[in-house]
Amino acid sequence: MDEAEREDVSEIARIVRVGGHRLLLHSIGVGWPSVVMDAGLGDSSLSSEWTAIQRQVAVFTQCCGYGRAGLGGSEAGPSQRTSIEAVEALHSLLHQASIMEPYILVGHSLGGLHAQLFAARYPKEVAGLVLVDATCEEHFSWLARNQLTPTEMEEQRRIAAGDNPEGIAFDMALTTLQESHWYLDVPLVVLMRDSVPPEEQPPQWSSEQEIRLLTTWRGAQSDLACRSPQGKLVIAERSGHNIQRYRPDLIIEAIHEVVAAARAQHGANETERD
Repeated sequence: MDEAEREDVSEIARIVRVGGHRLLLHSIGVGWPSVVMDAGLGDSSLSSEWTAIQRQVAVFTQCCGYGRAGLGGSEAGPSQRTSIEAVEALHSLLHQASIMEPYILVGHSLGGLHAQLFAARYPKEVAGLVLVDATCEEHFSWLARNQLTPTEMEEQRRIAAGDNPEGIAFDMALTTLQESHWYLDVPLVVLMRDSVPPEEQPPQWSSEQEIRLLTTWRGAQSDLACRSPQGKLVIAERSGHNIQRYRPDLIIEAIHEVVAAARAQHGANETERD
């Protein structure tokens, strides 16, 4: 493993070779469980918005951010990449960097889809989840409920198949999640936007379309919250899709809540074994 580490042992930047390319992992703080953040499409949890959150989380536990292939200081990977490969790369990255499991996974948008896929594939390595306006497995059904035209739906399918700025295909991950019927008895907070700000609106956007989107989106996010008996849905007031920009305080609060609950659950389990 190639490593470049800072002198402060509580803040470490590592370059780790995974699957033929190198990924950048940044960890700060100490404590269990470790929080692992995964950002949305075209973004990395090493961006300024996410590192600001990371520093707040590091006050009470270890927090890790990283860049998927080609993002945030990480090398580009193979030309054909999928969300499944990205999750496998993250899993390998964490183990090679000796980040102690189980983890609290924090995923925004596409990163939220990856967090779910990670939980479905490695349930014993997940102590809790914070899903931030996360892409859900019913992505195409949700789009259809928003009355997209056939042309618009075809464009969305191309995006999901990899025709996007990151060049990552996540359509197979949607199918994999549907087939897995994932369900975990762990602390889970689902954060959802409550508006569509002007900068997130497509051309000729109408108030009726915004109402429809938020209504159908709430149904999808409520379903995510039901994936754990400990799950709950939180509406991020005064926030669009990028909750890390509009309401980072809510993300920090949710992470703190899930970390505390995971610690309490772990302590209860230890007491039962004794």
